[in-house]
Amino acid sequence: MKNIFLLSLWSLLALQLQAREGYIYQQISQYPIESFETLDLFTPKTETAYPVIKHLLKRYDVMGLKPDVLHQIQSGSMNLLRVPIRINGQQKHLLLMRNRQIGQDIQYTYQAHARERIPFEYSGGQFFHGILEGENHSLVSVSFFEEEVTGMICLPDGNYTLGRTILLDEQCKEMILYSDMALHEPYPSSCGAELLPERIRPESMMSSIPVETITVNCVKFYLECDQKVYTDFGSNLTNATNYATGLFNNVSTLYLNDSVSTAIAQINIWTIADPYINDNTTLDALNTFSAEMDANGFNGDLAHLLSRRSLGGGIAWLDVLCDIDYYRCGVSASLSTTITPLPTYSWNSEVITHEMGHNIASRHTHACAWNGNNTRIDNCGGNAGYSEGNCNSNPPNPVKGTIMSYCHLVGGVGIDLALGFGPQPGALIRSKVNAAGCLTSCPTCPGNVSITGNFSTALTESSSAITSTGQTTIVSTATVKLDADPNSGYILLSAAITGSFVLSAPSTNSAYFIAQAYDGCNLGAPARPATESVQEELISQTRHDWKVYPNPSQGMVYIDHPIEQVDELKIQLLSMDGKVIYQEMVSNYTGHHALQLNKLPLGVYLLRLQSAHETIHIPIRLQN
Repeated sequence: MKNIFLLSLWSLLALQLQAREGYIYQQISQYPIESFETLDLFTPKTETAYPVIKHLLKRYDVMGLKPDVLHQIQSGSMNLLRVPIRINGQQKHLLLMRNRQIGQDIQYTYQAHARERIPFEYSGGQFFHGILEGENHSLVSVSFFEEEVTGMICLPDGNYTLGRTILLDEQCKEMILYSDMALHEPYPSSCGAELLPERIRPESMMSSIPVETITVNCVKFYLECDQKVYTDFGSNLTNATNYATGLFNNVSTLYLNDSVSTAIAQINIWTIADPYINDNTTLDALNTFSAEMDANGFNGDLAHLLSRRSLGGGIAWLDVLCDIDYYRCGVSASLSTTITPLPTYSWNSEVITHEMGHNIASRHTHACAWNGNNTRIDNCGGNAGYSEGNCNSNPPNPVKGTIMSYCHLVGGVGIDLALGFGPQPGALIRSKVNAAGCLTSCPTCPGNVSITGNFSTALTESSSAITSTGQTTIVSTATVKLDADPNSGYILLSAAITGSFVLSAPSTNSAYFIAQAYDGCNLGAPARPATESVQEELISQTRHDWKVYPNPSQGMVYIDHPIEQVDELKIQLLSMDGKVIYQEMVSNYTGHHALQLNKLPLGVYLLRLQSAHETIHIPIRLQN
């Protein structure tokens, strides 16, 4: 009989007395602070417009959004952000990098008929993760949508939720940030674990802990939203999808911080009465969902049902990677709560991450299954009345719990999501992912990165630009140093971006120019931009004879070429994540053309010029 694990709405996490510097901190710390674009997105408010929340929270911060700054982020032209935000009344800064795990190849479908998943267009948000500046053991995930921002901030003093003050009110423009520890009344809990058969694995898990490295394989998820998700968010597909992708941004951030690669394969949303409407518990919903997936199949490695019905928390089959469709399923329910109209993103993300952890391999930390001798990591679950196994093991409570524990049920302990899964569950999950023969790598990771440059000789340099020609291909993780003495600078080669790169006005602090190309699963390469001087008429010129100026520009850009006649010129402007955001065809190019770009958000773009004879790419910066 398959083993299943129930998670009550308050049933999660434990372990680890020491804070850890996770994978995301290690990535963020490679970038100098000047690489981050500082954007003042939030407008602090002294008081909320919704007095009801005063009875729900001991403390909170409320703020407005600056639409122009949000639109600038939505343009997709920036990869590194530094965003000021107030936390418990104190000014802090979020350091954010783009979450490459939420890629461009997700399938979006809705279900208006029993067995037909119908594709629909979804423009999507911008998804970032990172840390709180100066807090090495923190973890942050933020999703930027057209009219709202959602996310979580994980700190030792609590897991904070960021979102609309009144979650389901589309007219609410106020954002709130609050800690789960600030709730007057904790989220309600219920548990059906006593209904399930006890099963102790014959072997003890993780007698030794291997060195932590990022998983080679990637777990791709099929996410299904029940009809209540759809109706709760105004019966609007975009709003419901924003909710699902925002949650998965948090979930994938938690997994990546523990060096586990994940991705979304497909999101499916029920717009009519779904098969789970008559289910009364998560166990009922799991059985129905498993039968649906077994009958109809799904796109992904694991399937997960997101429900806002009050069914009692979460439930998932245990250790089912590469199993049949019926068992590769989990359910996270009660994602809404009747006690508060507030957003609950950090708690919802914790529930989902926990259940997916069961699917991959992990038992609870209070199970008699760890330490190489079938004992417990912690006994938070047992101390809260949810024992699991009969081993004579009662370890002391940890300072804070981790994702597979029930330490939130123990007063004075709670959960720090930044601690992740903890050493043993984390190592088990990584080993299972790497060993699963049915898994492949994340679809957003290019196999190699090409750099244009003549690496055998010094590059051509001038007072305004460093340029290079030639071609080579380097493998992922390689570092290439390009000599450009006596000036220096750094350039970021983003994943999936091809063409020529020019660094304008390099600084003079040292004696070399560096272009680094790292694994495209992440942002790209740690990069330090050049220190820019005032250059109103700077011309960025490579050896292809095209001139694009001024660069940087305040909006008007000129394109010159010494050849007077080009039959047809195709002009495209790409954001740094590869999206075409502007396009123009010039039927009779005469050697000079003006582009008016002052309506675009400020930032760095890639200008693509394509004629019958060549295609070139030139980075340009729009600034005030």
